[in-house]
Amino acid sequence: MRRVLLVALLVVLAACEQLPQPFQPVKETAVVSTRIEQSRIAVLPPQADGSKAALPGNPRLAAEILAQALSDLGLLATPGHASGKMRRLKTVMRVVEDPAAPQSHETVEVQWTLFDSNGFQIDSASERFTLLTSAWDAGSPEVLQEVASVAAPRIAAFVEGPEVRQAATLPETDARIPGFPGARLVVLPVEGAPGDGSESLRRALERQLTLAGLPTADSPATGDLVIRGEVAMGPPEQGLQDIAITWTLEEAGRTSSLGEIDQANRVPAGSLDGSWGPAAEGAAQGAADGLFDLLERLGNG
Repeated sequence: MRRVLLVALLVVLAACEQLPQPFQPVKETAVVSTRIEQSRIAVLPPQADGSKAALPGNPRLAAEILAQALSDLGLLATPGHASGKMRRLKTVMRVVEDPAAPQSHETVEVQWTLFDSNGFQIDSASERFTLLTSAWDAGSPEVLQEVASVAAPRIAAFVEGPEVRQAATLPETDARIPGFPGARLVVLPVEGAPGDGSESLRRALERQLTLAGLPTADSPATGDLVIRGEVAMGPPEQGLQDIAITWTLEEAGRTSSLGEIDQANRVPAGSLDGSWGPAAEGAAQGAADGLFDLLERLGNG
């Protein structure tokens, strides 16, 4: 079977910006692409209702942390602006009078509203939080995490629409890879990734494949397809650092490659030395789109 080389643009940081989709799958994979695009959620930075004092000190960080909390629940959430058929999660905050609030605290009412790609409201939820004013105004990550941990399960209850459930629970007879009958996809821990990238990239890509309805497994058996990832980081230069990820598709038990997907970008130096967070989701989305195209080409080859 012929070997295929694909090249993609990796958007790994820019966590609060739009994440472009570098691949447009065709033919059989078009259904998979549409299903994933409709399942994606753009978590917009929060907006103030009536007073700027209602906003945390770092609205973009609030969107990042909420997107990560949703991703941890298995949803395809990305901070920043939406594109294509992505859903939009809008957050509105306002300070409310609360005589019971302790001194140096304020009560913030937060409302989350989910819209489809056409701007129609799907559902909404709200919650009140009594928070230390100085920590809220400073955009404390701990406070934002506290809000996100409460918000994520509430949002997930109405975010998980029919497209997500269908993609995650496809009948076994539909979970096939064209050209590889009975094969499953096994994503191995990524080599060379700094911080928690080895596991976070693996989990993010596996989640993308599962939501697309493709069969996955934790360990390979005869006839399965293995996905190996390798990260290469360049030296810091003027505050920036080059990063390259190569994903290699192989048949289990064979050393020859069926194809590769290359991703590259330049990011702030050291920005991936800890938690990858939404960056792993962004990288996995581009990698998954490339894999769909690769599998479609191999299946027709």
